[in-house]
Amino acid sequence: MAPVEEDPDLDDLVSRSRDRDQVAFGRLVTRLSPMVLSIVRRRVRDEHEANAVANDVFTHVWFGLPKLERPEQFRSWLVAVTLRRVLMYHRARNAKKRRVERTGDATPEPTDEATPLGEALLAEIRAEIGELPPDLAEVIDERYFQRLTLREIAEPRDLTIDQVFRRLGRALERLGRRLGGGGGSSDPGFPGDDGPSG
Repeated sequence: MAPVEEDPDLDDLVSRSRDRDQVAFGRLVTRLSPMVLSIVRRRVRDEHEANAVANDVFTHVWFGLPKLERPEQFRSWLVAVTLRRVLMYHRARNAKKRRVERTGDATPEPTDEATPLGEALLAEIRAEIGELPPDLAEVIDERYFQRLTLREIAEPRDLTIDQVFRRLGRALERLGRRLGGGGGSSDPGFPGDDGPSG
């Protein structure tokens, strides 16, 4: 009987996926799909659409991974991506509904309009952020709602970018647990942003 290959640790799978290893990415998807689906299903009622949103999350992750500087902090970045994709789903769905009611045209069109469910999701996220310690809640608000860069958050606090990055990581880890995404490492940066160095 052939020996069973042990599942590599998450950091290794993320690192190999960043290098475009499709087998490693498949294992990563298999390993983290339950977490992603758990988050999505709480916010998207239709099972088929929830699966489509989860697939969209992993498509986004595949293209964003090469820009992720800290593979060991992948899990909370994944939670943030998942929540963002759910919010985008609700925005698009509501925009389509409004357009159909107004014009009879069901062709999809990008929009930034919030939906009632999207607004409810945002309210849920903000409520959970309010339960975090103030130093963590403030940096999450500034990073994800005010869209400040890590440098803009760091300078008034006399912190380094790395210190802000770690603080955001702790905040996202706690927020992910509170929102049903489990624990794990965290990556508060957006791929392509100013990152934790400097």
